[in-house]
Amino acid sequence: MLRPDMPPADAAGLAVALSRIDGTDPDALGTARATMLGWHDLVRTTFTNTEGKADDRALLLAAIILDGHSQGDVLKAARRLLRQEEARNISDILTAPGLATRLENVQAKVDGQHVSFRHLPGYSAAVLRYAWRQLSDVQQPLLDWIQQLTAPRGLAAPRIDAIAQLLVDLAVTENDLKPLDIAQAWANSGTQGHQAAASMLATAAQHPNLGADVRARLRSWAASGAEGTATVSAVACQGEFAALYPRQALTCLRWVLDRPQCDSAVTAAEQALRAMASHVRLLPQVWEAVTAWATTTADDKGYRAGRRAFIALLTPHAEPASPAHLLLANALTDPATADDLVTGWCAVLAEPAFDEPAEALLTDWAQAVADAVVDSDAVIRVLDRVIDEHLMTGPMAAFLMGRSGPATTPPAVVELRKRLMLSYRHTHTPDTTTLTQTQTVQTPQPPDSPGTPPVAVVSRAALPVPISPAGSPPPTAEPDPGEPAVRAVIGLGTPSANGARREEGP
Repeated sequence: MLRPDMPPADAAGLAVALSRIDGTDPDALGTARATMLGWHDLVRTTFTNTEGKADDRALLLAAIILDGHSQGDVLKAARRLLRQEEARNISDILTAPGLATRLENVQAKVDGQHVSFRHLPGYSAAVLRYAWRQLSDVQQPLLDWIQQLTAPRGLAAPRIDAIAQLLVDLAVTENDLKPLDIAQAWANSGTQGHQAAASMLATAAQHPNLGADVRARLRSWAASGAEGTATVSAVACQGEFAALYPRQALTCLRWVLDRPQCDSAVTAAEQALRAMASHVRLLPQVWEAVTAWATTTADDKGYRAGRRAFIALLTPHAEPASPAHLLLANALTDPATADDLVTGWCAVLAEPAFDEPAEALLTDWAQAVADAVVDSDAVIRVLDRVIDEHLMTGPMAAFLMGRSGPATTPPAVVELRKRLMLSYRHTHTPDTTTLTQTQTVQTPQPPDSPGTPPVAVVSRAALPVPISPAGSPPPTAEPDPGEPAVRAVIGLGTPSANGARREEGP
């Protein structure tokens, strides 16, 4: 039953659905066949049998949205769809068919108090498609009803992720953006709504027909002033969407990171940026973008984004493939990476608005060195050059000399402070082991000055070697031939394309 034109992903999805069918069921083969065919015949039969029975059709739709919930919740949701707020007449209740019977008539399975369609994989999506096509006037009321049920305290709030998948499947199948409009309401409903909306839009953004419009919506939301929609845009850039469209994801993240306040949207964007940079293939492109953002000044649009992005990437994590670990290791063998790290640090320290996060990052580096999460030599070399430029800048001065007050300095900070002091002193103290050699030269004596004593003249060749100017890069060690250079692993230093996947379309 696999068609020659069926995409492999669809075939794999059907295989997963078939694997959930109970093979011991006498009707297992019929269920498998109906699953492959999209339940067309059964859905048509169900809607034909419920013609003129609005209560039963509302019950069907409620059971789909509240799959796994109790019969009472399903009945309550069905009445809300029909806007039946008033209590029913007792005689109508007593003479009506049993609730379980009505649910079974629309193919639901009632197990105790719970209602489910898990025995019919794909049936729920097929019912929504049929209702969307054949009952087009119900589209907006249906979306409004789902929005009410998925509110933070709504009956369907625990199922918001599954409902998001149903709606994005409906949008893709029907080639219709309207089912995605609910993402706007979810964007303003808290963390759970952010995740569901972002997942739905990130999936639709990859569709060949709907993708361009959805990607434009993500960019628009990233640049908007609303915290909820900006957060959704940032969360959408944390997964597969960023891997397929890294340039557009970075554009969205830069706009979100440049928000005036460090709110939940900025936090989500920082997490998304770290997630992107954790992929070795994407790290060169992410680092190139961040270093470009960091060179902007306070008068330029986007200057906050560069500094926040730098701090986010360079915050150490325990994972060996974390961006901070790879970039610092790469700085040992590649002067350009070391220069970029120093430039980024100087940009952060030059802005008083970032004093607190800068000092926190210095503390994080000290702890990472103590825990052997990052290379200590790389940290010393980078910070040694930063100290040349910002020794007396607030965060650096506080880190090196401490703050007044009863606060206890962490041992990791004390140890790194000691090493930096020793390194700085060693680097900036002239070499006194080379003695200055002098030559005695007999100066010519004018006739009227007999007996002028000889003058000691210092030869230029005997002067100590001049100390490198402040800010100049330290000598870099040659890479160990027995160890592969990290730069070769992460691809830094290559042309700007960095081997990244070419993005097509807007």
